[in-house]
Amino acid sequence: MLVFSLFLSMLATIALGQWLGTHILANLVGLASITGLLIFYFRNPEVQEASLGKKINHLTKEQKKQWYGLFAIGLFFSLLFGSFWNTSMGGL
Repeated sequence: MLVFSLFLSMLATIALGQWLGTHILANLVGLASITGLLIFYFRNPEVQEASLGKKINHLTKEQKKQWYGLFAIGLFFSLLFGSFWNTSMGGL
């Protein structure tokens, strides 16, 4: 549920930026998406130890897929509506 609400808020931020005529908000969504992708890719949550010495896993594989999907879709839409598209691909 958290991932879906973050997805909607990212799309709303991009839509607000398009309505205002600025590409900064889409670029900020892209920055947040690439940062999230890098954090999820380079950290290793499966090898954290609890106080009793048991290994715990914070996220299931399905949850990891949802987070990766959220960040990938956010990055795609930020590239589509951000300044990369408009300066390099012949947009406004």
